[in-house]
Amino acid sequence: SDPAWCPYAFNSVPNATLYFFQTIVGGDSWGACSIPIIEKRSWTFLVFAGALVSVALGIVNLILATIVDKAAQGRESDQRALIKQKRLDKVEFGNRL
Repeated sequence: SDPAWCPYAFNSVPNATLYFFQTIVGGDSWGACSIPIIEKRSWTFLVFAGALVSVALGIVNLILATIVDKAAQGRESDQRALIKQKRLDKVEFGNRL
């Protein structure tokens, strides 16, 4: 979040990794370093936007995977309960005869 750090944010791979983690995952001061860079070199918008979209899609994918997994578990549980009920009905029907 310190603008004085911005010139050094991309001097090395570890610094760039820290910057991307801080801004994209943590949401800290997205525009502090990226906006001046984009204003100077407009093509860098593709890099920043691509990183942001990738992380956003990744998070949405994790959430959706959790929802689908829970739904599949619920369906499997319902199917087991239905099979059990059909067996009980069959036994009960056989006892009535």
